[in-house]
Amino acid sequence: GASMKALIPYTGSKRRVSKEIVEHFPDKIETYYEPFVGGGSVLFQVVNQNKTYKCLASDVDVNLIGLWNAFKKSPYHLVEGYSALYQQWIRSDKKEDRWEVFSRVRDEFNRRRDLVKFLFLTRMSFNGLIRYSSRGSFNAACDFKNKGGTPEGILEIVKLWEPVLLRTEFTVKDYRTIRPSPGDYVYCDPPYVPRNKYYGNIKYIEFFEFLKGLPSSYSFSLGSTRVGGQSRYSKIEVPMSLYDHKH
Repeated sequence: GASMKALIPYTGSKRRVSKEIVEHFPDKIETYYEPFVGGGSVLFQVVNQNKTYKCLASDVDVNLIGLWNAFKKSPYHLVEGYSALYQQWIRSDKKEDRWEVFSRVRDEFNRRRDLVKFLFLTRMSFNGLIRYSSRGSFNAACDFKNKGGTPEGILEIVKLWEPVLLRTEFTVKDYRTIRPSPGDYVYCDPPYVPRNKYYGNIKYIEFFEFLKGLPSSYSFSLGSTRVGGQSRYSKIEVPMSLYDHKH
């Protein structure tokens, strides 16, 4: 199949191991669910390996799902808008000039939630980090050395992703509200950063209860967070009863 390039760069992406992950999935899936879609690298492999013709991908981030739907419905319009911002970015490689462009686009996005600006920010933020303040403002840092991807390059990547975009419905949804059937398959890649007893915004005890209640087969990834060049591991008590459940 096609080799994968990220359409939406995303911190914590499973891009490097996505092919290996999907090899453990069933060969034929009625509907594939991915309720923490992020950058969609596992979704890409599911479609690329022809395991299903119907995918339901979701996330709680309205901007992220909006960007997926913009790539699905009007990629040329989206990239045309990005191109104008990209030209401003490459005009100078001086730190102060690039910061001026990035901070202006970020401020405008936080006022109006324009998806063209969101695409630019995801491409130029450090490590493709999508991060918000407690008030919901995008506040990821700028990567001054980032080339970000040429508009032509992004359109080439859109072509690679076309089968995925055609087969997938992208919706804003809490993972607890998905309703798979027995012939379906669910893959979960929840956020890992521990905040008290949370990973990102999910309570892991509740997450494991959710998995146990699924009528379909499923798998999930849990991993470490890299902070300041060091991996920080969190001990996660995975209930033994999950191993009894058919998955």
